[in-house]
Amino acid sequence: MRTKPGEIGQFSDDEQDEPDVLTPQQWNAISCLLACDTLQSAADNAGINVRTLRRWLRTPVFLDEYTRTRRQHLDHVGTHLQSAAADAAATLMRLLKCGDPLIELRAAKTILQMSQKAADTRELEQRIVDLESENQEQAASIEQLEAKSEANYQMALRFETQLCELEESLKDGTYRSHRKVSKETWDNMFSGQSLAAVRR
Repeated sequence: MRTKPGEIGQFSDDEQDEPDVLTPQQWNAISCLLACDTLQSAADNAGINVRTLRRWLRTPVFLDEYTRTRRQHLDHVGTHLQSAAADAAATLMRLLKCGDPLIELRAAKTILQMSQKAADTRELEQRIVDLESENQEQAASIEQLEAKSEANYQMALRFETQLCELEESLKDGTYRSHRKVSKETWDNMFSGQSLAAVRR
């Protein structure tokens, strides 16, 4: 049965037959997506229909490669911006003492704004680090609770087994004196010892 393209959770026959390796045309489309502002302009530069580009973006292989390439591109741009930041700061410092009051005022305003943004960024990064630390502590606490829960479960199973043994011994008459070994029996149930020791 053929499904309609665009239905949620369903794919058309063409989408189901998408290859696991990108074609040169698809790689070119990824480059156009990074260089253009809209899907339409990217499709025009790649020489394909915009509907084809949208369909490719719904396929896992194409989307994964586009996401990975875009991340690398942004990292590369960020590295260049960071290297130019020192020169930009030096330029602002020169403008701060250029002798023109209007330019000096604008330079001072820019420096103050950038300083505030840098402080906000550092505070945000520290909050993220604190949250990650709290999450790790919570994960450790959860692991401890799970371990304790498993230990309690095993003790409950052992307790149930020994109760069954006690019930069977009472039925077949092999349990000699309930009053004599009652306390010892209950202690053994929680210590993990066998009831056979108290039957002798």
